[in-house]
Amino acid sequence: MEYEKVLTARENPADNPFYERALLESARLKLDEGANEEALKRFQQLANLPAKDPDILAEAYARAGLLAASLDKAELSTELLDKLIKLEGDSEWKSFAKVGLIFNHFANEEYKEVIKLYETGAYKGPADQRPQMLLIVAHSYRNLDNLDAALDVYELVEKNYRKTTQGTEAAFAKLQVLYTKKDGGMPVFAQQFADDQRKIDPDVEYIDQALLMKAEWHFNQAQEAQSRGEAETATSEFGDAARAYAAIRDAKIDQKFHEARLYKQAWSEVESGDLQKGALTLSKFIQKYPKSEFAPSALAKRATTYQSEAVQDYGSALSDYQEIVEKYPNSGDLEYAMQQIALLHGHRREIPEMIAAYQALLAKFPKTTAAAEAHYWIGAGQFDTEEFEAAIESLKQARELKPKLYGAKASLRIILAHYQLENVSELAAESIAYLVKAEEISQAKTEDGDAQAALLPIPEQVLTYLGLKLFDQQDFDTSEKFLSEVCDFENPEKTEGRIWKRLGQAREEIDDLDGVIEAYNHYLDQTEKPSERAGAFLARGRAQLSLDQFENARESARECLRAQKEGRTNAEGRLLMGDVAFSDGDHAGAAREYLVLSQIYIDKELTPLALHKAALAYDQTGEGEKAAKLREDLKAEYPDFTPPKPDADENA
Repeated sequence: MEYEKVLTARENPADNPFYERALLESARLKLDEGANEEALKRFQQLANLPAKDPDILAEAYARAGLLAASLDKAELSTELLDKLIKLEGDSEWKSFAKVGLIFNHFANEEYKEVIKLYETGAYKGPADQRPQMLLIVAHSYRNLDNLDAALDVYELVEKNYRKTTQGTEAAFAKLQVLYTKKDGGMPVFAQQFADDQRKIDPDVEYIDQALLMKAEWHFNQAQEAQSRGEAETATSEFGDAARAYAAIRDAKIDQKFHEARLYKQAWSEVESGDLQKGALTLSKFIQKYPKSEFAPSALAKRATTYQSEAVQDYGSALSDYQEIVEKYPNSGDLEYAMQQIALLHGHRREIPEMIAAYQALLAKFPKTTAAAEAHYWIGAGQFDTEEFEAAIESLKQARELKPKLYGAKASLRIILAHYQLENVSELAAESIAYLVKAEEISQAKTEDGDAQAALLPIPEQVLTYLGLKLFDQQDFDTSEKFLSEVCDFENPEKTEGRIWKRLGQAREEIDDLDGVIEAYNHYLDQTEKPSERAGAFLARGRAQLSLDQFENARESARECLRAQKEGRTNAEGRLLMGDVAFSDGDHAGAAREYLVLSQIYIDKELTPLALHKAALAYDQTGEGEKAAKLREDLKAEYPDFTPPKPDADENA
């Protein structure tokens, strides 16, 4: 009030020697009272006076400029402070102007101007403005992407003003820069920040925001480790992320982060191995955010947790997947859920449900990556329910789509399906291809080690069935292949005698003479019945004769005669005795054997053949008359007999 009296003491201020000083003091008092608008007017009035005192003019510009800035009159503030900077001479008020201009340029996003002012000369402004000014400078560096310079200034504020608001803001901003720079020490600094800040102000939001950054850091690191196949590192990082997410107070972070935080916490808990806690957190998320875009993914994650070996709650897993199908038909997790539903039904041996689930998957997603899997298990299910024709078609599709994965498994089931349907030709073709593949794999293992697992064997009864059926169909070559697969040559007693006999017969038909001898040797070791043994000796002897093993053939013929004293087999044995003698050069002995046969066994085939061969033997001994007599008798008694062609006659 007294200063007001001074100001109004004379009508013309120019005539008042105390006007300038009184105006300054009154302006200061208005500022102290908080009457900022009135104070600004008085400082502006003071600045417009033809000032006599340069210090008062400088203060007027400074005070007015700073007041204008605080009143959001940035343009006026900048104008006043620029005038102060341009005043002649040095004044401590110019430092105030520098601070004010820094604030104004920052408010106008003129970051380069902020840095330019900051880097011009040393700071001489008010001490209470220094931390805020430095914080603004650091923010400006950061906005200009000069992160290293920003870090230096943030650390300066943090070091000198840690317990102030600016110090807290600077420390947090430093974490943000470290996060942007992907600095490896960021999580450690974040935890240290949270620990220190709790001692200063435990309720401040920066604590939780720092923990959120730490959690996000570990979560990202975990995902990167997973993509590189570093399972142990990923598990550890997910564990750190889970603990950081769990420590965050939702009330202290922006609402927009709540949903993602809870989701990632649950995900991290599951991936770190804490399945029980992860399942509970996922349940909380699903209940709290049923309309979230992450809801179907959360259901899928919880379902996989229930499916895990540690939990094995397949019913709950199935329920979660079905909820995805029913409630989120447009979800990106739908295909996965439908696939898992089918797998779970299969695991629970619910075959019709499994087939239906896979068929639904293929109908909804014809190009699903699980198509081969679907066709395979549909085929396997159809096989189990004895729908063999349908099973074959489904299994063929699986084999065609992914031959390396399903080729062997599908082929074996296809073979068994054809066996059940008695499709001999298809069964043979599939079995041959399977055996060839098995041999290739076996050979590869011999050369390269365990490059590929050996194929499961075709069941013995299938190969036996094929060998016998093909023999009956006179496909002797293929029959021999399958019968050979069945026979255990290292432990022949483990193979039935009837199989050895049929193998020997098949080898007779394809002229595998050594094979005939081998098969009948094993057969004879298991056979006691004389008539069966006689036939085996006869077949073995014929093979031995064809290999010029005369003594062995002769012994086989004798054994045949001992085992079968009469009948056709005995007659054929005597014929063999003659053939062996003839081939061994004993033509007289051969003639005797043939004549004995012709006298003791009357048969429209063997008897004339014996007479014919006896005549041939007499030809060789030079007894032409006897040979001619036999031929006359042969013609008279067997006029329809036609001698075998020379190339078919072993004695010719």
